[in-house]
Amino acid sequence: MSSKNKTIVVILIIVAIAIIALYKISTKSVNSENTSKVPNLIGLSKKEAKDVLKNLNLEPQFFFELEPDKPDNWGNVVKQNPEAGALLPDNNIIELWISERVPLLDQDIKKAPVN
Repeated sequence: MSSKNKTIVVILIIVAIAIIALYKISTKSVNSENTSKVPNLIGLSKKEAKDVLKNLNLEPQFFFELEPDKPDNWGNVVKQNPEAGALLPDNNIIELWISERVPLLDQDIKKAPVN
């Protein structure tokens, strides 16, 4: 076998090993024992959502969404990120938007960024 062919074989082996290693790392993190499936929190009150996430070892980060014309939503989660069904490691942050009629001065609710 020529030295050019040997070099190609060695490169192919290295690439194959790298692909296998990346696959094992990615599947290990998804299947870890310390992950939680994100529940659907839409419609829950702030307190209910906070309690659910606490039981799953996930941390809420609250924002408010002004919806003065939707009184049925006031005080409830209207958006979440990530969406329900995502797998997250313990202690990850879930962003929750709480519907409000007027801006609140609550310390743990932050203004959502303007898009």
